Amino acid sequence: MEKNLESIFVNLFDKTREISGIGVWHVDLVNESVYWDDNTKRIHEVPLDFKPDLASGINFYKEGFSRDEIQRLCGEIIENGTPYTTELIVVTQTGKDVWVRAVARPQEENGEIVGFYGTFQDITKEKETLKEITDLKERSELASAAGNVGIWDWDVLNNELVWDNQMYNLYGIKPQDFSGAYEAWQSGLHPEDKEPGDTLIQRVLAGELDFDTQFRVVWPSGEIRHIKAKAKVYRNGKGEPLRMVGTNWDITDEINKTIEINDYFHKMKIVQEGLNIAMWKWDPVTGEAEWDDELFEMYGISKDSPDKIAEWEKRLEPEVAQEIWADLALAMEGKQEYDKTFKVILDGEVKYVRGKAEVIRKPNGEVDYLLGSNIDVTEEVESQKRLEKHNEELQELSEKLQRSNEQLEEFAYVASHDLKTPIRNMSHYASFIEEDYGEHLDEEGIKMINGIKDQAQRMTNLVDDLLTYSRVNKMKLTANEAPMNSLVNEVVELLGVESMPDVEVVVEDLGELKVDIVKMREVFNNLITNGIKYNDNDSKEINIWREGNLVYVKDNGIGIDESMKDKVFAFFKRLHAKDEYGGGTGAGMAIVQKVLDRHNATIDFQSKIGEGTTFILDFSKTN
Repeated sequence: MEKNLESIFVNLFDKTREISGIGVWHVDLVNESVYWDDNTKRIHEVPLDFKPDLASGINFYKEGFSRDEIQRLCGEIIENGTPYTTELIVVTQTGKDVWVRAVARPQEENGEIVGFYGTFQDITKEKETLKEITDLKERSELASAAGNVGIWDWDVLNNELVWDNQMYNLYGIKPQDFSGAYEAWQSGLHPEDKEPGDTLIQRVLAGELDFDTQFRVVWPSGEIRHIKAKAKVYRNGKGEPLRMVGTNWDITDEINKTIEINDYFHKMKIVQEGLNIAMWKWDPVTGEAEWDDELFEMYGISKDSPDKIAEWEKRLEPEVAQEIWADLALAMEGKQEYDKTFKVILDGEVKYVRGKAEVIRKPNGEVDYLLGSNIDVTEEVESQKRLEKHNEELQELSEKLQRSNEQLEEFAYVASHDLKTPIRNMSHYASFIEEDYGEHLDEEGIKMINGIKDQAQRMTNLVDDLLTYSRVNKMKLTANEAPMNSLVNEVVELLGVESMPDVEVVVEDLGELKVDIVKMREVFNNLITNGIKYNDNDSKEINIWREGNLVYVKDNGIGIDESMKDKVFAFFKRLHAKDEYGGGTGAGMAIVQKVLDRHNATIDFQSKIGEGTTFILDFSKTN
């Protein structure tokens, strides 16, 4: 066994010569002896002639976790041969805490654990370096979380306070005016915040609270700024505070904005009392909600309710509540404004509420809270429903009227078509009587025969106009770009105006319009005919011109009384006695308006008695 042990230590010593400061050790369970080399003894700060044993070796480990852990590991390697590598704290003979890395491997003979051996290394500096790196990382993370603002480090034991450059800016002072102690920070506080600040620090150091606060500082200029502060306390193994590392950032603008909003909220409170508006404020992070008295009353919820939000949701249908929360989420994401009308059920009665909200954000863009209003719009919603129902009824009536008109037009078309044959036959029979029996008729009889023929012609004209009117809605418009001068000139030629020495029709450049040529001829035929027919002047003049999408047809005829304006375009409405101005059916202007309606055009007129009439055709929506 001694030879085997000697071989083990030769190898270990060879390695330790390569790595400075690493000690080796061995526990002999058979002879109940412990071996420490000089490096191991130096780490424990014991004399080089120190004779260790297993119990004393374990007792060097710091009481608590380190000692309990090494006892557990030694038990595992003795019982099961489980090797270990661990990092624990030992307390040297002089009372100094030292971090060590201990590595152990079992020693076996004939399948039994007869001992274990390993290395021992002081890693205190490594741990301190790692701690500094960790501290720096945490300070950087705090700075980042706080918006990259001021960073400070306070050595509690030595009362040394270190600020970065941004901290001086936050407190409005220069580095040379800062003493670098706790009192220097405390002296910059607003007088009303000094005592609460001291109390808070003491409680934080005692471990009662986290350091997460805000306070006011007074600059040398007298300006007051609001500061937000967060910090972490670093403690020793006994839990005693060693250092505080933290961040400060200026929240003055945020505070002022909150004051403005609260002032606005107060003013709105005055207004809402007169408008029956309920107000609320909600923090989406904490879930806390503030309601005014009107909101509790609106939803019939007691102010003593432990969860008013849950009580509010009970008054909504599940899908409505889900929609509201989804819309609020979209508003907080900046994707839409929150403005929603929803149904509320109170004691079996249905009400409607309109909710609006404004998302109030922090300077960094994060959501701070939501400020909103609710107003009972039950009457408005019910009125809208009644209006929609009324509109539906009107739509149904309109459709019925449309069908009725179509049926009436169909009847008018059929009736007019069927009437033409007996009327034509009546006229023919009158002519036959005149031809065959005229010599037997006296003057009165001839007059009656002529009366029958005249009435038959008038009836024919009436039926023709009725057929034309009924066909207007049935016709298929073939609208094309048409040269209007050619269209109007054809009408003038068909009317035989050239053979009328007392009539002059002047047509200026009318350009082109998208119209049905056949039907538009009918429009100008009626307008020009009326301008000639209803005219007492020795010289009858008709002028036609265009301005943009407006076409004007002006005559110097008898004019139209303003009181008759509603009757001009009515069907079978004559403005004169049936025998005046050559008679007429009264359908001409009704046909004109209907044709223009089919073209999506309009007609109006201006007129004075004895001064003529100007008809205005508007084709703005046609082309």
